[in-house]
Amino acid sequence: MTLHSLKVYVPETDYLQAERQEPTKREYLAGEVRALAGASEPHNIIVFNLGGILYNSLRGTPGRGYAVDMRVKVPQLPPYLYPDVVIVCDQPQFEDEQKDNLLNPTLREYLLVAQDRTHLEHFICQPDGQWSCRVYDQPEQTVVLLGGAVSLPLQAIYEGIFFSQEA
Repeated sequence: MTLHSLKVYVPETDYLQAERQEPTKREYLAGEVRALAGASEPHNIIVFNLGGILYNSLRGTPGRGYAVDMRVKVPQLPPYLYPDVVIVCDQPQFEDEQKDNLLNPTLREYLLVAQDRTHLEHFICQPDGQWSCRVYDQPEQTVVLLGGAVSLPLQAIYEGIFFSQEA
């Protein structure tokens, strides 16, 4: 016998009400609520390293960073996501007085960072709306964000992580 999952549509207002009361995080994608998986040790190290680099890079600028538990609503994407790290270059805007739903009206760049090997994909939205992608997979490479305002050396992102082939 094959088991099929039953998809139930959940209104956005019901999702938000429940999400604000529950200790576990779930993302909302087109009426479907999805639980988030727990994070591995390499994942946590990468997020911590990125947060440290970004914090130092943003000091003295109007930019502000948020990590892990900040729910983000981006118009171009599914309604509610939990990115590991997000940077707001302007004054942060929130959906309501709860200040738990960050509105990020302009998604210009994003990173996908592998946790099982040195591999990072940097996506940049071009003026015509198309996305370009640059892949980094060498520890000596540096990713440049926000038009040169932030430099992310891969060695620093992956510091403290030892992959099985390196052991």
